[in-house]
Amino acid sequence: MGQEFRGTVEKVLPIGVLVDLGDGIFGLVPFREIDGRPAASPAEDFEVGEDIAVVVAEIELRTRRVFLYRPESGQYAGVVPT
Repeated sequence: MGQEFRGTVEKVLPIGVLVDLGDGIFGLVPFREIDGRPAASPAEDFEVGEDIAVVVAEIELRTRRVFLYRPESGQYAGVVPT
């Protein structure tokens, strides 16, 4: 966890952005609040097919879910992982 990857926005969902990390691995950048700050910007800030940087926040092996957040560099500075 904590490793930065490049991924492609696969879908923009009401709960967050689904990102294709390659090799059949997908992760979610949720729109929920963390410590009073948004985990990601609103849905309209993302476009399907856009290449973005993400960092692995949490991996749930049992459910095979990967949760991501945007790295501190750029417009998403200060976002804290779960």
